[in-house]
Amino acid sequence: MIKKIICAFHLSLCFSLPADRFSYIVVEGRTGKILDAHHANRPQQPASLTKKMTLRLLFEALKSKKITLSTKFFVSALAQKQMPSRLDLKKGEWVSVESLIKGLVTKSANDGCIVVAENLAGSVDKFVKLMNKRAHQLGMKHTVFHNPSGVPNNKQQSTAYDMVLLAQSLYRDFPQYFHYFKTKGFQFRNKHYKNHNKLLGKIDGLDGMKTGYVEKAGFCITTSTSRIVKGKKVRLFVVVLGGKTAKSRDFKTIELIENNYAKIGYTAQCSYKMKKHDSVDQALSDIDTLPVGWSKPKMSSSHAA
Repeated sequence: MIKKIICAFHLSLCFSLPADRFSYIVVEGRTGKILDAHHANRPQQPASLTKKMTLRLLFEALKSKKITLSTKFFVSALAQKQMPSRLDLKKGEWVSVESLIKGLVTKSANDGCIVVAENLAGSVDKFVKLMNKRAHQLGMKHTVFHNPSGVPNNKQQSTAYDMVLLAQSLYRDFPQYFHYFKTKGFQFRNKHYKNHNKLLGKIDGLDGMKTGYVEKAGFCITTSTSRIVKGKKVRLFVVVLGGKTAKSRDFKTIELIENNYAKIGYTAQCSYKMKKHDSVDQALSDIDTLPVGWSKPKMSSSHAA
């Protein structure tokens, strides 16, 4: 049985981390209004948040009926030799488009990105040109792609602002495929892959989207959350770049989601979910623990179903 922990404290006091470590942005989905931002136009490597653009181009091909979810893509030698994370695809194999979507969303499969690029555009270079063309059309003025996966490349640059534009476009243009971003895990060739996003299932209304990490970018995330506020559905898009750890990134994301929903009138102060037998500390440890030097939040004993 799942229960909510109702927090009797201000997240801004308990979860805040040094502000200059992060760049972030919070945008209200319907109006596009920026609710919160810090260094949102500071360029840095986008890591695996890059895969959102690779998925966008794949969704475009699906929407235009050039391919279907069951279409099989060929795996090349280049795809096979990609660095982790990967699905361990082998040269000469064929893999379905739907499996590639789930592999990119959950496992963040770099080999899958090469498969998508080569099969849609004929080569990685041609696909990257398409990525940059679409980025320009979406108004992503500070973004330059050099690969479709987000593997380390000093020339590959984006910003929190540009990444939120991309997130909004995915929700706006591809509602029929957006549900893939909340995939918690999937079975592929006798292996089960879990989503790297530990906030899925822990935060009310959170339905994606993508995590990422490379050393120079730190730990990054894009999230989409939908809740009812004053009788109306309100969707917030959050992008956080530059986390020192996955733990600090996740807590910063929680802070931004909860505080900005509170600003616009959402009455619940916190929305962590836990199993009935879990303690508060156990529930929080599922998301991860606070960084060294930061005290644990004090929680109230009140719970709501």
